[in-house]
Amino acid sequence: MPSQDVGMNQPAAGMLPSFKGQPWVLFDTIASSDFTVGSDTPALGSDGPAINSDGTMLFFNGGRNKKKNPNLTNLDVNGQLSYGFNCWAIAIELIMPQYITTRALSEAWTIATGTPPTVKLAEALLNFGIVTFDLGQEEQGFFPASAFGNGGALYNNMIATGAAQNGVPDIRNIMTLPEPIAMGRTQNFSVTLQVASFMFDLIGKVGALGVGQPLSEYVLQVDDADPTPAVESLPQPPYAIKCKLIGERVKLTQYGAPNV
Repeated sequence: MPSQDVGMNQPAAGMLPSFKGQPWVLFDTIASSDFTVGSDTPALGSDGPAINSDGTMLFFNGGRNKKKNPNLTNLDVNGQLSYGFNCWAIAIELIMPQYITTRALSEAWTIATGTPPTVKLAEALLNFGIVTFDLGQEEQGFFPASAFGNGGALYNNMIATGAAQNGVPDIRNIMTLPEPIAMGRTQNFSVTLQVASFMFDLIGKVGALGVGQPLSEYVLQVDDADPTPAVESLPQPPYAIKCKLIGERVKLTQYGAPNV
């Protein structure tokens, strides 16, 4: 039977559609200056907090889209695809501000040191966390969060800093699926990271301090010609987690002459 390429993603009567595929990374980012559980501060581009009161973090269905939040997601429509997609691999990237731990001197003149809060936050989110992949009414996966690599990310191996990442920052550091997850156009889908409830006290909740609370400002000191260096307080980058679905975007072609 002949096929024809036409506009609006619809084949002409009696014609078979022509498809084209291209490599694609579908991503969505939950970013916020406050990562405490059930926070009153909404995540960037969202109505709710980064971590809901039940410990869930919702990707691809949290209100963000490419038009409003191009730095956070490339999803055209919240909660569904405007094209077909075959997902071959998944990556979960922890985006933690580079943070130097506070060192305090106690009354006994002993040095009190602690693990940077960004490292403890990454530990609380990744360890014992569960990632679920829902497509329509069917659960496509129920995975431990620690099974996922970051798929390439900023990394700093200086011991004094609070860098925290789940594995080597390499584009190959992903979880490859044994077979692709086929996602149809306009089909509802979401990915959820469920944080373990026994981590809530460490992360912090409304009215209770924890490692997910906003970090202190970054202090920049610049030595100039003046005797006194210039000091400027700057906002810290937000905490964030990025979910990346790696595979092939499939669309009906919308150009060219009829194939007969």
